[in-house]
Amino acid sequence: HTHAHTLTCIFLFLCPPFASPFPASSPPRPPFAPYFTERMRRKVPAAIFSSNPTTVRYGTQEIVLFREDMVSKMRRNCVVPPADDGGETEISAHLVKTLLDQAHLCPLPLHVQPIYWEQDHALSLYPLPDTLVLADRFDAYSLSYEGCTAFNPGSFFLTDFSFMVLWPSRALLSPDEELYDRRVEFSKID
Repeated sequence: HTHAHTLTCIFLFLCPPFASPFPASSPPRPPFAPYFTERMRRKVPAAIFSSNPTTVRYGTQEIVLFREDMVSKMRRNCVVPPADDGGETEISAHLVKTLLDQAHLCPLPLHVQPIYWEQDHALSLYPLPDTLVLADRFDAYSLSYEGCTAFNPGSFFLTDFSFMVLWPSRALLSPDEELYDRRVEFSKID
């Protein structure tokens, strides 16, 4: 039985690192095989099972989605803890700055995070996307850096069922309008 709202929505599923059906879980990860998704596709015809990471285009905007536990990997392999003039910096801001400045989703050494070289271009962030969604286990955040809106929706189940909504159409408004800087908003199921 298909509900009416599933016919007008598109559901995008990325293969997470912890549930990959592939033996080597190195990014980028291919989408789930049709065999694993057949039942879901019958229930939700508008389901798309994509690679991880994946890029979505909305008009002229580029939205990159990456599902990986990057905060803990970066913290584990950090030689010098990030600090600003005050002595400390927000770890999420440091992560976003590192990824965007290096224009790569996996700026770690190969012995820490091996990657498939033939598909390395899928991890590139050049040119910078308009939006970067880092689906991580870390707390939710939203920030802007070098013209890129980066956010992490956080864990839906580990929080109080809060989530984030991206409104890409709001970026098409002029900067003078009130909604221009509110492309990402926090929401909660009560």
